[in-house]
Amino acid sequence: MKSYIYHFSVIFVSLTLIMHNPVLAKSAPEIAREWLTIDAATVIVPSVTLASHTDAVESAVFSPDGTRVVTASSDSTAKIWNATTGDLLRALAGHTGSVRSAVFSPDGTKVVTASDDRTAKIWNATTGALLHTLAGHTNAVFSAVFSPDGTKVVTASSDNTAKIWNATTGALLHTLAGHTGAAFSPDGTRVVTASWDRTAKIWDATTGALLHTLVGHGDWVNSAVFSPDGTTVVTASWDRTAKIWNATTGALLRTLAGHTNVVLSAVFSPDGTKVVTASLDRTAKIWNATTGALLHTLVGHNSGVYSAAFSPDGTTVVTASSDSTAKIWNATTGALLRTLAGHADFVRRAVFSPDGTKVVTASRDGTAKIWQVKTPAFIVGDYFKHQSLPLWQQSLLVTLDTAYKKSLMVTAQDLEQGAVTVKQSLNRLPKDVRNALVELYDIRL
Repeated sequence: MKSYIYHFSVIFVSLTLIMHNPVLAKSAPEIAREWLTIDAATVIVPSVTLASHTDAVESAVFSPDGTRVVTASSDSTAKIWNATTGDLLRALAGHTGSVRSAVFSPDGTKVVTASDDRTAKIWNATTGALLHTLAGHTNAVFSAVFSPDGTKVVTASSDNTAKIWNATTGALLHTLAGHTGAAFSPDGTRVVTASWDRTAKIWDATTGALLHTLVGHGDWVNSAVFSPDGTTVVTASWDRTAKIWNATTGALLRTLAGHTNVVLSAVFSPDGTKVVTASLDRTAKIWNATTGALLHTLVGHNSGVYSAAFSPDGTTVVTASSDSTAKIWNATTGALLRTLAGHADFVRRAVFSPDGTKVVTASRDGTAKIWQVKTPAFIVGDYFKHQSLPLWQQSLLVTLDTAYKKSLMVTAQDLEQGAVTVKQSLNRLPKDVRNALVELYDIRL
């Protein structure tokens, strides 16, 4: 069903103006029907499209302050964009092969890119100037990330090695032989690598010494990352499972079994209590990280799910799929909240902004898109400063705004505003307007 969705606060402001105007109020149901044609649990929110790459966009991530986005493309470039306007700020040109990943340093001053040309490069994120070329791999480099303090970079290559580099000088510090995918621990003292040899390994980031080999998967290990407190590691494998390990001893703690196809990624929630896995079986799953119990299966994509990530507050999950969409889910209930449709091809990755109000998606259609998935409180607040609204309308706007920022789930009981409840307020609206709002915000009365 075609959806005409306006920014939610604009809808509310428009509806309150309608209620003030007797002529418009009589036609409110028709206006609501025209503006708020909603698919169940689906809202297409306005997006900014980052379009200037000439080939597939492999990755897209926000800067630490959320003001910029960096994209990596098969067109051999990375690009830095204004996250609000979508304006292109810098093109990072210099690689001679596809750029597989690009990420900011923790302070946002640098970008590191990884390329099929066998190198990684460090760039000045403000000027776009090339600072260092990290040369030493003998095959494609498919990922490169900074350490939490920004002093090191770890690269992972299909030459079956990972390498640790000095981010200031570009000097090679250590080669971690036999493994590929790599990520730092939260304190930067260790690196975990994943490999086609069916194992993951934990290394000392200072000396390069091997600390533990995590043995137990029956097929390739696709990814390995630390928990937020650094005490555990979660791995994802072609054997259709994810596994949680003790990062100090290397002991296997839990096997997360339930997917029916390859598990491509597994990551912890920000508080470390949950894990979300993404699989080619067209689902993502949320698990209890302590017990290994399956909490929710996120069903809705009609093709493989290639990535899944929690919002910064852990209340929602965003998934990216080869069905050309991304979807946002409630991490507590597993309910589908939003479908981000608009790409013309495979969505490779979707991640939240640092404040959780936006999502950026990267697609094989050659674009990235920025989606406003939650609305800053100041929008409704600023409107109140300039308008004199009846108390019941203020109450309705405030409570629904609050509900929106609480993952779009609201009950009349827990969102009562003084003597006027959400239900009482909604019941005073024309039926079609009320029904549209109830559906739009998934209000449970």
